[in-house]
Amino acid sequence: MTISTHNASRRAARRPRDLVTLLISLAITVLVIVIGTFAAQTTAGIDADLDTATRVLPSFALFILNTIGATSIIIIPVLVAVSLITRNRARQLVDALLAAGLSVLTLVAISILIVQTNSPRLIIALTGGIQTEGVSPLDPLIAGLISFLVIARVFDRGKLGILATISVIALSFASLVAGQTTIITQIVNILLGWTIGLAVRYLFGTPINRASVEKIIEALNSGNLNVEKIELSLETSEGRIYRALLKTGSQINIWVFDWELQGSGVLGSWWRGLNVKTSGDFKGMSIRRRVERTALLTYAISATGVRVPEVEIVREIEPDSIFIALENLNGSSFAEINERKISITSAQIEKFLTDVKTMHDADIAHRSLSSENIFVTQTGDIAFTGVHSGTVAATELQQRVDLAEALVTAARSSSVSVTVEIAKKLFTTKELIRNIPAIQSIAMSRKTRQYLKNNKELLKDLRKGLGELAPSADIQPISFQRINWRSILLAIVSVIALYVLVPQFSQIDIADLIATAQWNWAGIALAGSVLTYFASTALLLAFITTKINWFKTLQAQLAASFATLVTPPTLGSVAVNIRFLNKSGITGPAAATAVGVSQVVIFFTHIILLVIFGVIAGTQTDFSFRPPRFTLVIVVIVFAIVIFMLSIANFRNWLINKAKPLIDQIGPTLAIIVQQPQRLLSSIASSLLLNFSYIFSFYAALNAFGSDISIATAAFVYLAGATIGQAAPTPGGIGAVEAALVAGLTAAGIPSGTALSGVLLYRVVTFWLPVLPGWYAFVNLQRKNYL
Repeated sequence: MTISTHNASRRAARRPRDLVTLLISLAITVLVIVIGTFAAQTTAGIDADLDTATRVLPSFALFILNTIGATSIIIIPVLVAVSLITRNRARQLVDALLAAGLSVLTLVAISILIVQTNSPRLIIALTGGIQTEGVSPLDPLIAGLISFLVIARVFDRGKLGILATISVIALSFASLVAGQTTIITQIVNILLGWTIGLAVRYLFGTPINRASVEKIIEALNSGNLNVEKIELSLETSEGRIYRALLKTGSQINIWVFDWELQGSGVLGSWWRGLNVKTSGDFKGMSIRRRVERTALLTYAISATGVRVPEVEIVREIEPDSIFIALENLNGSSFAEINERKISITSAQIEKFLTDVKTMHDADIAHRSLSSENIFVTQTGDIAFTGVHSGTVAATELQQRVDLAEALVTAARSSSVSVTVEIAKKLFTTKELIRNIPAIQSIAMSRKTRQYLKNNKELLKDLRKGLGELAPSADIQPISFQRINWRSILLAIVSVIALYVLVPQFSQIDIADLIATAQWNWAGIALAGSVLTYFASTALLLAFITTKINWFKTLQAQLAASFATLVTPPTLGSVAVNIRFLNKSGITGPAAATAVGVSQVVIFFTHIILLVIFGVIAGTQTDFSFRPPRFTLVIVVIVFAIVIFMLSIANFRNWLINKAKPLIDQIGPTLAIIVQQPQRLLSSIASSLLLNFSYIFSFYAALNAFGSDISIATAAFVYLAGATIGQAAPTPGGIGAVEAALVAGLTAAGIPSGTALSGVLLYRVVTFWLPVLPGWYAFVNLQRKNYL
């Protein structure tokens, strides 16, 4: 018998499962500390109730608990040390002692830091009082004991693990009864000890006790698979792959999964599973379940008549490893054939898609139909590998994604035209059209996604080819993103804005505010807001060479204000205007160009006014708004980075290539406008009217509450705040606009109460009041097919 391993075994391994558990433990620790800090009074009440309850316990019970707690700190480590030494695990004992010492030192340092921070909430949560002299917020001994037990893996060892758990509970309870600590503190002690223990275990690695090749051969022989020769063909982060030649002359592949690698790749797969619907990359923590899933899918697919490597044997080699032996396929994958520049025949593509249809008819989704997993055997048959990602009782969406990847793989291995022609014979036109939205890179398996990074045109061509089967079909889009990162960013920004703005509301007396407000100024502010819609209508029409209805364009501007309630300011307005122009008979490129150019004019007008009013305001004695030095430094750094990037030829060429299509689109429209001076003047006048309408609305809102701010200062603050608001990702710039305007006004010397009142009135008349007429305009235009 020949045995070849090629790779030397490692003495220790960093288990991915330890890293996953470490991150979870760290997150829970932070969460507990935050909850304890912000709910200090609640936890103090719980501690008081617990203290009252323990007073009625029999003194004998308290004595037993105290005795167990006091002795466990010595007895348990001794018992564990003896157990490790007798099992020849001296290295593990040294690591455990090191972790215990590190935990003690870390908690002592954290305790000192907590006292030095002098945070009343945190101190009350961890000590139950505000007295810090002679008090240690955390208990280093409990944390050290936990770290020691984690490294020694005591909690996995039957009776000794149970005894250790009881001892830790008794030790923690004894401290609570004595009034030396709080519930939050005890939880934090245990979690910190656990976290530090896991960190040490991951850093130094776990001694490897993987199954040897001899044990694998013994297990194979016991299953009547007598091995003639075995060699290690691949060792990955997930396990070892051996290729064995049996005495019968056949070959098998043995996938060996070692317990040390439990959790390998789980973070990435969990993240993808959380972020993407129908992800086929999900992996659980248990290697046993991976093996069981592979066997289940193999049997299920084989039962449909589709060729897959047959399962020869599945065995667990206690206590170290588990393996699954699969039939070895003699042949080449689609990917290997393509690399050799050999064409895959239409018959093979048809057989591949037929097998996919067969699996789907049995409600089985493969979910990893990349070219690397499709084999052409030496007999010319088609076989599937990589079935471990598959699913039985697959949902309709999973099957659509599966078929989408199959079509991508077929097009990659032959051509789009061949794939579409074959697909037409196997699937109905309705099925293929319904599958177009699923042809997205994000929905594919990892290998296909990697290929598509450099071959993005394949997806476009395939969607186009399938779309030509029914050009007038109504295709419903599919969103595979489970997490909307824009919504998360919106939530974060909103919380920050509330944190900034809410405390300022305490300075406002609402009743006094209403009684003393000068409502004639409020009426002027509202008039300025109304005027902005007429200005934006005139601005948009200045860039349209085709005549369209003026009143409906005005309605579109109102509808755009409603759209900004759920989208960032510029995005909603641009989308509504482009849609309106398209429905009004303006071609797509012309509509996009008109809206784009109007936005460019608004931007430059806005910036020029910002500079002008900044200079005017800066010459006035009542204005003291100066950017902080830190802001100036950031601006200089940003400009330096821009200049440096532009000096790089590759970046400069990339920027030019990206900008050229836009310039090509905008150019003809600009040329027409320049040749028609009245349109150019109209656009500039409309843009100025738009900005001045907002400025006067803002100025009037401030004067409604008795502000003595100058018009130049108000204009500068508005223009600066609006710039920040346009960049904010929140709907209508909510939070960002208010915070920026209030900050600018207070820096200019306006009392914070007056500033906040004026800003809120301004936002009411320019953002909130137009919502209702904007909604009516939006619905009305939709009903008349203008949106």
